[in-house]
Amino acid sequence: MEISIKSGGPSLRFIGSEAWVGNRGWRKPIESDKREVLNRVYGANDLRLEVYAGEHRNFVNAVRNRGDTMYSVEYYHRISSWLICGNLAGQLNRKLYWNPSLEAFENDDEANSLRSKPARDAWAG
Repeated sequence: MEISIKSGGPSLRFIGSEAWVGNRGWRKPIESDKREVLNRVYGANDLRLEVYAGEHRNFVNAVRNRGDTMYSVEYYHRISSWLICGNLAGQLNRKLYWNPSLEAFENDDEANSLRSKPARDAWAG
């Protein structure tokens, strides 16, 4: 899988083998290069995602109900990793190659040195 992060405002684009879907900003309509993707009618047995009420409300509801949040800690860890990779690529002004299994950049000591900051005195080993 390849993930491309570009600056210029909030938007998403998911590119598949047959079409792409995405938007051009928060709360903007979903777009696609194929009209049938946008007009698809889903059947009773198709995958359906839970309506998302926002991460704060979801967290409060999970605490109140002693349940799980909509997304796992692993999910948020991976999202945070992608965002950090994008920020570091922008800071270094070059492509970076992330190995999620190792949680390190491939063949890039400079980028790897920026993955963490020194701990403050109270937290230092």
